[in-house]
Amino acid sequence: MTPAARFYNRAVCARVGEERKIYTCMRCGKTFSKPEMEILPGIRCPYCNFKIIMKVRSPAVKRVQAI
Repeated sequence: MTPAARFYNRAVCARVGEERKIYTCMRCGKTFSKPEMEILPGIRCPYCNFKIIMKVRSPAVKRVQAI
């Protein structure tokens, strides 16, 4: 399991029923949540101030029935 997936699992387990969005910085690779990102103005990494971030996908797989 990747570090981002582990972080996402911990965040989801900590707040059951409340959806949290987890982001990863493309420069430093640190993971953080939206409230941490809102510390700085605009959309930036709170650790290195880089502008390019990626939303981490949830590790859960959705199954859709074929029509």
